[in-house]
Amino acid sequence: MDIPKKGDPIKRHPALQNISRANHDVLTFCLNLNLGIRNQTDIARINAYINAITKDFLVQNFDFKTRKVYKLIQSNPLTYQQTQDFKQYFNFLKKIEDKTIEEILEFERIVYTQVRLDERIILNEIQNNCSENDIQKLSKDFEKIPTSCIKWIDTFWKNKPSK
Repeated sequence: MDIPKKGDPIKRHPALQNISRANHDVLTFCLNLNLGIRNQTDIARINAYINAITKDFLVQNFDFKTRKVYKLIQSNPLTYQQTQDFKQYFNFLKKIEDKTIEEILEFERIVYTQVRLDERIILNEIQNNCSENDIQKLSKDFEKIPTSCIKWIDTFWKNKPSK
């Protein structure tokens, strides 16, 4: 399996590019959470963002990956087990509606870590080892779920803390 070196651009199969774009949006979501915490944003505003994005996008995105994407890598037991561990922890954390700062940071960490695994390892493994037919079917199935999570009216992450 070809694993790109850190910092190297990934040449993504055209049929997998929409999944990669959605992953990029999730990484932007994680960055926004970090900036909100760093900028000392009211935790209720951050929780509203997390809860809406989780409900409207992340649950469907990760459910799709569990049902379709991760099944294609079951032959790699370590990576597959990591996806199952993530799913269990994500399902636990998403139920907490009023997260503390520590829980927000933990939620961000597990989501960020999983999306990086998806991008750097799992999608590469799929494009290197799966048939063109499997990849095209995955792409077609992905068209049925929301593909962006970056639109949010309250852009709290852009606000600098007052001194």
